[in-house]
Amino acid sequence: VGVGAYDRCRRAKLEKLVEGVEARGKKSMSAQPITLIRHLLTREKTAMPLEDFALVMERIVIVGKRIANELSHASIDGGLGYSGGTNVHGEEQKKLDEWTNQVFVEVFERGYPVCSLISEEMDEPMHYEHNCRGRSYAVIYDPLDGSSNSEVNGPVGSIFSIRQRAKQHGHE
Repeated sequence: VGVGAYDRCRRAKLEKLVEGVEARGKKSMSAQPITLIRHLLTREKTAMPLEDFALVMERIVIVGKRIANELSHASIDGGLGYSGGTNVHGEEQKKLDEWTNQVFVEVFERGYPVCSLISEEMDEPMHYEHNCRGRSYAVIYDPLDGSSNSEVNGPVGSIFSIRQRAKQHGHE
């Protein structure tokens, strides 16, 4: 199945799920576990079409799971410490900074409707022309905020923002 067909199929499934949620009302959902996607589908209003938002958030969830898995054994596998590189702010990069950034890049490579990734770990934004059709978005993110805490088992997280791209935006 091609990427476009997969996206259309996934979007159709999400639209059907949204219709079902709206038809049943919010009260009937209280007996079911609340997942991130289920929570998003019950929201009254979002700044972007719900189907697009759900597709993007679904990929963010995948990123989060992969990062959590890596963090659970990074100290054993030699994944901690500095990589030798610097980010756009001139700060030394940790191995986990580079690895987590690569996770975002891989997950969103075929991640319609996101066609641009902007991170402090990259010198230039990553642009996926093949994802730029119809409505498209940019994800601006710090893949591992607090990475210095990773060596002492402290709190870390990913910070992101989703912004709609202008039509015919090109690589700007």
